[in-house]
Amino acid sequence: MVTKYSVVRYLPNPLSGEMINIGVIAWGEGQVAAQFVKDWRRAKVFGREDISFLRDFVEQMEASGQAQQKVLAFVLHRIDAKQLEQIAQDWSNSIQFSELRTSLRSPEEVIREISPIYLPELPHYHSQKGRTRHTAAMLALQRVSQVLIDERGPQVSDLIKRQHGIQGKFDEHLFDVVVANGRPLLAAQGLSFEASTRIVQKDIDATAWAIDDVRKAHRHLPVAVLALTHKESHAPVEKAKRIFRGLAADMISESQMDRWLKQKIRTLPLIPSLIHHG
Repeated sequence: MVTKYSVVRYLPNPLSGEMINIGVIAWGEGQVAAQFVKDWRRAKVFGREDISFLRDFVEQMEASGQAQQKVLAFVLHRIDAKQLEQIAQDWSNSIQFSELRTSLRSPEEVIREISPIYLPELPHYHSQKGRTRHTAAMLALQRVSQVLIDERGPQVSDLIKRQHGIQGKFDEHLFDVVVANGRPLLAAQGLSFEASTRIVQKDIDATAWAIDDVRKAHRHLPVAVLALTHKESHAPVEKAKRIFRGLAADMISESQMDRWLKQKIRTLPLIPSLIHHG
């Protein structure tokens, strides 16, 4: 059985090109399976607009076979201008679909397999307390997984390591997500400025020490620090940016993550050759 699948994405601003995943859909031999996010808070913050049309879209998809078939027709025939126009009228240009991929599993099995990659469950948080470093770590894992697979194909998913150790000059350090194949190729660490000042400073110091020591052993390793913050211009954030810049690491926001990853992944020519010959 051949199953095709696509990632459903929310694109609030077509000019910026920044998107987040809101669902996955798979189909084959008359069967259709789909999974969508349950918590819409991240999409609302990301888009800074009324996202009721997204919920309407999901409700139609989950309740109507006709809506599913319309989406499949759109995904399968991307260059059909009339269908593009119809989708735009019905659901908005803010809903996008990734390039098609195939699997030999059933649609239900595909959804179970890819949902943790494209739609990982993020820890719930109270808005007054803010998001934690663990939330940032989960987001880093999600973005690295998606962009790497989009850029290099599903065969590289084994290269994605969660909570993976990298040996520095003096010690081994755990990073939230590492792309590695015998040696580290890229690393990312989550950091939240929405916690208390004491916790933030402790996390900054620990992350800086890890990057500094690893940098002594891996001079050219791309390292990103994914920072969650409500106010990017406040003093602790700017101070941390200077610290990590001095360590040849990039501190980036959630909206900048995909662009950074694409740039770095495209400069790693060893990935396909290692997979092919491994």
